Amino acid sequence: MKSINLKTTKLNDSMFKWTERFYDVIYLYYCKGNGWVDNGDMVWNLQKELKFIHYIQTAGEYTDFEAKQLNSVGKLYKKINKIWKLEDNRG
Repeated sequence: MKSINLKTTKLNDSMFKWTERFYDVIYLYYCKGNGWVDNGDMVWNLQKELKFIHYIQTAGEYTDFEAKQLNSVGKLYKKINKIWKLEDNRG
């Protein structure tokens, strides 16, 4: 049986702080009754993304494969901030 060698990257303090910020913003948006965010080409399940961030924080590291999902979480974070700015401008 062939073994799979996955390269992992440790979370440094800066990366951990970013994941905390992502988690906090997504969680606040989720608590306002939002379960999904649609970006046109991508749909995020907020509960799933929160679990993923918690998993990465607990593990303290992520694989190259998980890095893609972590980048997606960054896009979700930006999308939620954009939605809130639009809502603020509407009054």
